[in-house]
Amino acid sequence: MSRDSITLLVLLAVAFALRAWNAAHMSVEHFDEGVYAANLFSNGRYPFRELYAPPLLPAVLEWTLIFSATALQSVMWVNVVLGTALVAAVWWTTRELSVECRVLSGGRVESPESRVQSRMQHTSSRIIPDTQRSTLSTQPSLIAATLVAFSDIFIQYSRAALTDVPVCLWITLAVGAGVKWFRSGSRGWLAGACVATALAWWTKYNGWLPLAILGAGAGGWIVFSRPDRTSSVQTLFRWGLVAVGAFLLWFPCLNDLQQYGGYAAVSANHAGYVVGLSGWIPSALRHLEVDRFYTCLSTACGLGLAAMLALSAGAIDAGSSTRSTLVRLVIAAVVAALIATVTVFTGSLPVLGILAAAGLSAWPAPVGQTPEERQSSQLGRWILAAWIIGLLVATPTYRPYPRLILPLLTALSIGAGVGISVLAGWFNSRLFAVKQSLADGSALTVERPWTGWLAPVFVCLAGVTAVAGTMVFHPSAWQDRRGLEWIAGQIIVSIQKDLPNQPPSTLNGVRAVIYVAGEPALFDHLSALSGNKQRFVFLPTADFSPLKSADGPRVPTYLVSGPHVVAESADGSPSVAGARLIDKYEYRPSDLVLLDEHPPAVLKKLPPAAILLWTQKTP
Repeated sequence: MSRDSITLLVLLAVAFALRAWNAAHMSVEHFDEGVYAANLFSNGRYPFRELYAPPLLPAVLEWTLIFSATALQSVMWVNVVLGTALVAAVWWTTRELSVECRVLSGGRVESPESRVQSRMQHTSSRIIPDTQRSTLSTQPSLIAATLVAFSDIFIQYSRAALTDVPVCLWITLAVGAGVKWFRSGSRGWLAGACVATALAWWTKYNGWLPLAILGAGAGGWIVFSRPDRTSSVQTLFRWGLVAVGAFLLWFPCLNDLQQYGGYAAVSANHAGYVVGLSGWIPSALRHLEVDRFYTCLSTACGLGLAAMLALSAGAIDAGSSTRSTLVRLVIAAVVAALIATVTVFTGSLPVLGILAAAGLSAWPAPVGQTPEERQSSQLGRWILAAWIIGLLVATPTYRPYPRLILPLLTALSIGAGVGISVLAGWFNSRLFAVKQSLADGSALTVERPWTGWLAPVFVCLAGVTAVAGTMVFHPSAWQDRRGLEWIAGQIIVSIQKDLPNQPPSTLNGVRAVIYVAGEPALFDHLSALSGNKQRFVFLPTADFSPLKSADGPRVPTYLVSGPHVVAESADGSPSVAGARLIDKYEYRPSDLVLLDEHPPAVLKKLPPAAILLWTQKTP
């Protein structure tokens, strides 16, 4: 196994560890999490689920609950795994967008073809074999994957049962497969692009984004790179095949929506969250504010590690003594630390944006290819530019939910991977005075056994630092989100204590019916916690109407309300004659929940949220 592969595997292991760290703190809490995880507890579909997301993720969570014997925390592991897979997807797609080029420490770019030619021409034992030497080069793919692996906000949403991390995974894979299809014409990659796009579309209603990204990127490439007419028509035709194939695979989902009012009902619901161009600036500023809030030690470690991986290649490839190499590694570490420090104060978005702009403006072109091949290599550049620019314009036109920035952050991380590689090549060639000694212009490298393992060691050290930071600084990504889980247990206890005060149930096998108003996450916890042991029936509702029955109940009836139900009076009590408050439970929602409605600056000032348990007064 090459050291490139070992470094990637170590990075994936660290990414998984960061997402799974302190797993006991993961719990269903967000409103949308509750909707997605409720299939098994609500006869296959939570009310109005189709307005929140297509059926793919809810179905996956339902089967996860079935296989885990309704252990609700099991659904949290779905995105832990998919979030780790996203790191690998970013690594692969970055390679495809940049035509699998790698930037050498002198700033030149080597294509796979030139690497083969180089190995045939230069077989000196003093030169590290290509499979080893590539780890020492500044690889955009590894750097981009590192940025996503350590990102606090990606870690946060990988620890939540929401659709955003899965859709980023499918979008990233769809873009990579689409680029492969455009270039190779292989039907396998056509199928891959169609399936990945359809999976994104089945996960989230904006899952058609790969079609927009690939189409706009191909259009920009045709207009500005001016390929020949045959290549232009061929690329547009191939894009059309992806669009048709993806739509056909998504059509069953569209057809299923007809029984719930069709896609028009979904569009009408989403229209209420659009702020348009008039709200673009406030929305963009909120995203920047949230990004600064989430940028903690792990994100800083990721950017510092990315810079260190890129800069250390020049220190090692300089072909100098061990002492000189160590001095240069120290210089690289200082520069990486400065970048990490700046990131903590500015947030990751501005830093990634600047680095991505550098990558797009200085997009590397492979050495040793024909002008036509170099022109083709620009296709990835325009597709990435369309991805970044399109989402940079579109994302702030929507209500500034923090999770909506993830597709843009994915693209910026890919662009930043290229940008860091290019800038590191320029920096290395000047600071370290790297000598180009081979006939093909690549760097002469003295083989030292310990240098080949620097990249995996750097990744491990950064991972340990990030994990240690969670115990010292308690960042939001690892916050304890078990508030509703704890309250569910208290509600069961309160109902058991109150049941002796209620008339006996006249329904065989049912001791009580508990309605949960506007709190799907709490509904899930109650359903999973009680099971059939207590002989309680839990039902979701949108309001207090179950307490308004004119006739006496045939079974003891309770209602649980929370912050999401519309209050019928100033104190949050229902305007129902004879309604009796049994108990009140206060808790502090996690930052992930609060940031949907509030800016980071006010989070600590917010009062605790309250869950109320009601019943009807006995006659």
